[in-house]
Amino acid sequence: MSETIANLAQKNARNAMQRVEALEKIIPNIISATNQSLNQLQQQLAQSVEIMDALIQILGEETVGKVMQENRQFRNQKALEEAKARVAAEVDSGALKPAETVGPNSRIVFQELDANGKALEPGRAEFDVSKMLEPFRTEVQGKKAGDSIKTPAGNTFEIQEVYDNVEKKADVLVGPTSTTEAPTAVN
Repeated sequence: MSETIANLAQKNARNAMQRVEALEKIIPNIISATNQSLNQLQQQLAQSVEIMDALIQILGEETVGKVMQENRQFRNQKALEEAKARVAAEVDSGALKPAETVGPNSRIVFQELDANGKALEPGRAEFDVSKMLEPFRTEVQGKKAGDSIKTPAGNTFEIQEVYDNVEKKADVLVGPTSTTEAPTAVN
């Protein structure tokens, strides 16, 4: 019996060594492919910088800056609309329900304002309270839409919406789950 266990252990050790040797053989290929990809990205980045420099020279720094700002605003607005639609879909599906106050199972939608009261981009964020770090998790408990929380950096989180996450209840099966009978032993 112990010979069989020893043989099996020896065989497993050989298999493990073969796998390690195979991995050692492909590591240079992986490194080479990674380096090629990084070089391609570096070339693409250099080309993009060259194109941007040419556009700035042709159109002027002010015009390019304005277009970039408009593009950022468009992307942010689109992201905001998608986030709102996602929350609305979760409410429609029953996964979220509007709530009056923040609880441990809530999701809050808020806007961050700087020390001067100016909204910071992207303009909307949402978090499940259960995933927030302390002391914010405790501090938001019992808050309502319209309430604010100061951050250590001097900014303000203004709560805009409060929802409760609705736990899905497992379907309970009653009665037999199959129409076939259990197998019986045959003598």
